[in-house]
Amino acid sequence: MTLTDLALSPDGSKLAASLLPVHGQIGAKIQVFSLATGARREWVWPGNGLIGEISLAVGSSGSNSWEADNRSLLFEVTARTRTGNDIGQLRLLDTAAPAGSLLASSTGIPVAATDVGWQHNNSGHRIIGTPLITGDATRLVAPFFHASAPPKIFGFTITEFSVRTGKPVQVLYRRRTDTEAASTGVWWVNASGTAVIVSRGSVFGVQTPATFTPLPPRTQRLFARHGFLSRAPAW
Repeated sequence: MTLTDLALSPDGSKLAASLLPVHGQIGAKIQVFSLATGARREWVWPGNGLIGEISLAVGSSGSNSWEADNRSLLFEVTARTRTGNDIGQLRLLDTAAPAGSLLASSTGIPVAATDVGWQHNNSGHRIIGTPLITGDATRLVAPFFHASAPPKIFGFTITEFSVRTGKPVQVLYRRRTDTEAASTGVWWVNASGTAVIVSRGSVFGVQTPATFTPLPPRTQRLFARHGFLSRAPAW
């Protein structure tokens, strides 16, 4: 099995892991472990599907994330249709539901399928990576990519979506540029979505609806990932 994501519950009692099946088989899964007892529960996606991401490209961010109730887990699944198209879905797993079928134990969030999933879906706009859900379960916060006309061929935003409708409700930041080095990322969000730790290009900071405050230089360090230079905070 290949691990694609880990997510610790807000109270630190549970660890959720998403896994790809063995090569040539189907059945991506999410396993939830009790950190007190080591007990494990497992839900399997029926048919072909990828949960999370195999690797992170420049600008990718986010992960499976928990609501504040320590029960509901947001995950992303990308499945290939019979026509060869990759269709993405954002879903909420009820980890108190019976183990077994990941489809039956989860509910969909109505974000457009063309905005979700692998980065080569050629829609011209998409969420980069997996969005984060606010603790109160009302908003998704996502780095968003938009194809733009030359000479500024890339458009990047940090956008909040409604969990109930799947529609954008607020743009926290936007930039048009000619380079992917200005891409955005979302790494942590508070319970209401009013404060988000984001990356804007190579700079990490705290984004609110009105302001952006870079983290102190000593908390950031340069590192290389898949041949690209980016910044990550040294927590």
